[in-house]
Amino acid sequence: MEKLEKEWTEYPVLHFDMSGGKHMEKEQLERYLSLTFLGTVPYCNVTNYEGHYQQMLFIIFSLLTGYVVDVEVHTPNGRVDIVMLTHTRLYIIELKLNKNAQTALQQINLKNYAQRFALCGKPITKVSINFDSTKENIEDWKIEE
Repeated sequence: MEKLEKEWTEYPVLHFDMSGGKHMEKEQLERYLSLTFLGTVPYCNVTNYEGHYQQMLFIIFSLLTGYVVDVEVHTPNGRVDIVMLTHTRLYIIELKLNKNAQTALQQINLKNYAQRFALCGKPITKVSINFDSTKENIEDWKIEE
């Protein structure tokens, strides 16, 4: 086990060492899982709904990146589905279900979502994604800088 733990340090992956003396107490683990990450996941109880895909992207971006990710961010003219702040730029992400990516991009531009983030000091990239509920996957997308 010690050899594996040394390799995990060199090649980090998410793991929980439940071998005895080194693991956290059950209460600590439950608190970590519920408050640290799961407490940040937006609620969605309908899967044939744009919010389902929004929640999936939130989880993916939050787990796989070190970026700041937020959903339903209010602007003067509406709400942005997802905003992601990286070290070098800010992404405005608008989602659609069973429509098309061009419609989502038009909404970003029509509602001038970028204005809300003009003072962030970083370049803004607009991303529009359309999901197909029958395929349960991305149908098309557009990226505009």
